[in-house]
Amino acid sequence: MKLIIVAMSVVMLWSTGVLAGETHFLLGVDGMSCPFCAYGIEKQLKKIDGVEEVNADLAQGNIWVETSGAAVLSEDSARSVLEDAGFTLRAFDIYQPGKRGALEDEHGKNETGQHK
Repeated sequence: MKLIIVAMSVVMLWSTGVLAGETHFLLGVDGMSCPFCAYGIEKQLKKIDGVEEVNADLAQGNIWVETSGAAVLSEDSARSVLEDAGFTLRAFDIYQPGKRGALEDEHGKNETGQHK
């Protein structure tokens, strides 16, 4: 019985730590071809509660979104924002800090500086 209580406590503490941290989202965007496109998308994503930082990579057609606390960006809300701005969501990935590959920096670049 004590083992079950200890295990449940560990799980609860771990999940609270994950929820309190930041989460990174990688959005693959079709149709984003210029800095004005990227700026428009960034501006719309920053209106979502909990979105702290948005960075665009025009060459790869990716948008990196960072949320804080328990804020979550859903795939549906990302798709809606992009469609309203005239773009298409081609990919949606979630990264918890420390869970990405060891060779990636905070924007998903590998050791050669290129995005995966």
